[in-house]
Amino acid sequence: MDYASRLNDPQRTQRMLELIQVSIAARRPANPGRVAKEIEALAERALNFGCSDHARLGFHLLSLLSWEEGDWSDAERSTILAEQVSRTGSDREKMMAMAEAARCPAPRTEPDPVCQGLPFPGPQKDDLRLPGPGCGVRPQVQPPGGIAL
Repeated sequence: MDYASRLNDPQRTQRMLELIQVSIAARRPANPGRVAKEIEALAERALNFGCSDHARLGFHLLSLLSWEEGDWSDAERSTILAEQVSRTGSDREKMMAMAEAARCPAPRTEPDPVCQGLPFPGPQKDDLRLPGPGCGVRPQVQPPGGIAL
């Protein structure tokens, strides 16, 4: 983290988010609240620099920490923010954000027939729909594992 802190922005913000991601994957933070505040500030800074992929990463990490702390509504809010940020990105970024949003572990309030009876929040259901002429067009993206979509 010392190396990343000496970089200029936006690289500093990007590397800090990536290092926090590795840190969280390796071990649960001792002070999740402090780490969540740091992640939120970095995600917002990444958004201000136009780094949508890193902003999405930050909001995704924030949703994971919120979920682990039992704060379901904040986890859901952060997941939806991550998906909304991705709308300015590439097809790959949009696909990754939709996949992460679909995996959001936060409890839902109303059944969604698409998810085979798994509940989904009513008002936000429309937030996850991709707008514009690209709807219904399959992106030419190949996910990890080599299965073409």
